[in-house]
Amino acid sequence: MAEFEESGLQQKEFVAQHGLSLGVFQYRLYREAQRRSTRPAQRAAFLPVEVVASAAPPPPRGQPA
Repeated sequence: MAEFEESGLQQKEFVAQHGLSLGVFQYRLYREAQRRSTRPAQRAAFLPVEVVASAAPPPPRGQPA
C-alpha cells in the first residue's frame, strides 16, 4: 500500500500497471484503513471530569416549581 501511496497514480492506473484486480485492491485499501484506525495509540481515551453543581434557573412564570 505504501508503494501505491507514493506512486501518485490513480487506483485504476496503479492496478493496471501491476496486474491487480481493482476490487481486491480497493478491499485491501479499506482493510488497511480499518487496521490503522484501530491501533491502540489512536483509540479514544477516557479523561477524568469533575461535575460541579450549579443553581438551577427559576421556572418560567405561570408554571409550578
